[in-house]
Amino acid sequence: MSELRTWSVQPFRRRVSTMTWARAALCATAVWVGPQWAAAAAPKLVELTQDGKQFEGKVEAKSPNACWLMARDGQLRPFELSQVESVRTIADHFHEFTSAELRDQLRRQLPKHFRIEGSGHFLICAEKNNRRIGEICEETYRTFRRYFSVRGFKISEPEFPLVVIVFPDRDAFVRYCRKDKIEPPAGLLGYYMRLTNRIALFDQDDAGLAAASPTQSQSLASLFDHRDDARTGLSLGDKLSSHASKPVRFDGIVEGDLHSTIVHETTHQVAFNTGLHSRIGQTPKWVVEGMATMFEAPGIHDGQKSAASLTRINRSRYLWFENYLKSRREPHSLKDFVATDDLYASATLDAYAEGWALTFFLAETRHGSYGRYLKTLVARNPLLVYSDDERVADFRKAFGNLKSLEAEYVRFFENLK
Repeated sequence: MSELRTWSVQPFRRRVSTMTWARAALCATAVWVGPQWAAAAAPKLVELTQDGKQFEGKVEAKSPNACWLMARDGQLRPFELSQVESVRTIADHFHEFTSAELRDQLRRQLPKHFRIEGSGHFLICAEKNNRRIGEICEETYRTFRRYFSVRGFKISEPEFPLVVIVFPDRDAFVRYCRKDKIEPPAGLLGYYMRLTNRIALFDQDDAGLAAASPTQSQSLASLFDHRDDARTGLSLGDKLSSHASKPVRFDGIVEGDLHSTIVHETTHQVAFNTGLHSRIGQTPKWVVEGMATMFEAPGIHDGQKSAASLTRINRSRYLWFENYLKSRREPHSLKDFVATDDLYASATLDAYAEGWALTFFLAETRHGSYGRYLKTLVARNPLLVYSDDERVADFRKAFGNLKSLEAEYVRFFENLK
C-alpha cells in the first residue's frame, strides 16, 4: 500500500482557481474508464468524506459536478462534488473484495442465522436451500454465457462476487426493501438493484425450487416509472450535473415462483456484470427487460445456434406479442418503441412482449449487429442524458433502415410457426 496522500479543504482551495478543490482532487486521482475512453492509469483506491463520513472505492464515472464511487464490494454511490469535504488516495491500485472478504462483510450485515455459501460466481445468503439456489444461478450464468458465446459475443468475467439474498419470508424481505429505499408494492417477489449490485428475494415455498424449468413471470411497470425511481436513492436530478442521467433503476418481478424469480433476476445481474449493460448509464428498458425475458424460456438452455428458433421462444411472451401484433400494435411503431420507454407505463404487457420479441429477433437473426449495438450502449458516457433522437440514431446505425427492418421483424414472427 502506498503512502497516504491527503488534500484538506483550505490548502487545496489556495492551489486552485477555476475549479473547486473537490473537482480538482478527483481529476488528479481518476478518470472514467469505458470502452471508448482512454485511462490515464489503473484506478486508485480513494477515500471521499461527506457529512463527516468516509467512503472508499474507485471513481467509476465523473462529470464537472458529480462522481460515482465503486466500493470494493461492488456497490455504487453517487456524490455531488460540492458536498464532498475531502478526498485522499489511500492505495495506488483498487482491489475488489475477495469472496472471503465479502462473506465477512455479509455476515456482519445479515441476520446471524443466515448461511453464506459460494457457488462459483455467486454468494448465496439464505436460511436454507443455498445449494439448490446456487445451482440455479450458476446454470443461468452458463446458459447466458453459452448463448452469447456461440453467437460471437465476447463476455467479460464479473469483477465482483455476485450476491443473492433470499429472505425466509415476505416480512423480512420488505424490511430489506425499505433499507434500499424501496416501498415494495403488493406482489413484488424480488429485484436486482444496480446500486447495490445485489439480488433480493424471499422464499415463497420449497416447491418453487422444484420446477424443472422457469415459469413465466410478469414484470411490474410501476417499479420503473420516474416517481418510483426516487426510491432507489439515485434521483439526484440536476444537482449531480447539467449532464446528469435519468435515475438508475432497479428491476423487479411479480407473479412467479422462486425458481422463475431467481432466473429472471440472475439474468439482470449477469448482464450488468459481464459488460452487456452499464450499471450507471441509461440503457433502454426494452434492451434490459428483453434480455431477461428471453432467458426465461426453458428452450434457451439449448444454446446451439443451429437449433430452430422456435425451440427457444418464450411461449407466453410470444403468444401475447402475436395477439398484440394482430389487434393493437400500430403499423410502423418500431421507431417510437426504440425511442422511449413510454409503452412500459401505458401498456405493460404489450411492452414486455415486444421487448422480448425485438430482442429475440435481433439476437437470432442479426447477432453481429446486436452485439455491436450493445457495445455502443455500454460505451456511452454514463452521465450524459440519452435523448430519444440519440436512441433512434444508435439503433438505426446498428440495424439500418427502420421501415425495412420492421417489415422483416413482423414477417419473422408471422412465419414462426
